[in-house]
Amino acid sequence: MSDFIALTLTRTTQGSLAQSALPNAAVVDDGFRARPARPVRRSLAATLRAAARVEHRWAERIDPACA
Repeated sequence: MSDFIALTLTRTTQGSLAQSALPNAAVVDDGFRARPARPVRRSLAATLRAAARVEHRWAERIDPACA
């Protein structure tokens, strides 16, 4: 999870800061737009829900009386 946060911070920083060789060099817009985080959240939530379902199914198979 910390790798995901580091990657997000790196991409945000690169997108907001212009990296140029000269201090007064012109900055050319390359058309980069940061993607919205919503689809990532949805897919992460879906992955976590699927993992929880699998774990619940395993727990039911191991000891059905605990449910």
